[in-house]
Amino acid sequence: MMPDKPCTGKLAEDRRSALCAQWVSADAAKDAAFWALLSALFTAASVVGLIGTLILALKSNKTARETADRQLRAYVSVQPLDLTFYHGDQVWGVEIKMRNGGATPAYDCVHGGNIVAFKPEDAAAKLQPRDDREQIGEPAPLVLHGGQESNGTITGSTPIAPDVLTKVKEGEYAIYVFGFVRYKDTFNKRRQSNFCYRVMDPGDPTELKSENGKIYSARLWRLEAFHNNAT
Repeated sequence: MMPDKPCTGKLAEDRRSALCAQWVSADAAKDAAFWALLSALFTAASVVGLIGTLILALKSNKTARETADRQLRAYVSVQPLDLTFYHGDQVWGVEIKMRNGGATPAYDCVHGGNIVAFKPEDAAAKLQPRDDREQIGEPAPLVLHGGQESNGTITGSTPIAPDVLTKVKEGEYAIYVFGFVRYKDTFNKRRQSNFCYRVMDPGDPTELKSENGKIYSARLWRLEAFHNNAT
């Protein structure tokens, strides 16, 4: 019976043995295949590691870019100033102050809004942002540089009826000023800030004396918990 590996013992010294040469060749091929497989595994591991490094680098770059955008972008906010009642037209108007609290300019700023009276328990639902809501304002784009302020005006679209004003005085209704500012930041991204304030001291315009048809009636405001958001 032929041994499993004839290339052992005395046969290993017999270089003329064709069978021995075949075994040596087979062992060499086996070793070569093993090292080739090992090299392929190391190469695959290196490729996987390189891909992982690239993914981490891309995520790191994205995070750095987003952080830079947040630090450098414009942030436009709105604060109401004087509430005005026009006796002749029985309508309300409010002066607002727009401020860019960011580090770069806000371009193409436009604002709009309205003045309405609702029951406080109904206001949140009625003042939710909607694209089809009537927007009152002058679409005159302006540029607000970082730290700069600009004033604007919002006038109610319809008069507030005398009986509603009576309910406002009695606390059943409240007057709200709401609106938006739309602008484009330095990264060419469209932004919008919505705002809503409740008038806390509207007074009674029917009892106040007016000068040139208007009364500066209120400067106390409360920022509401709805319709105040930004992109």
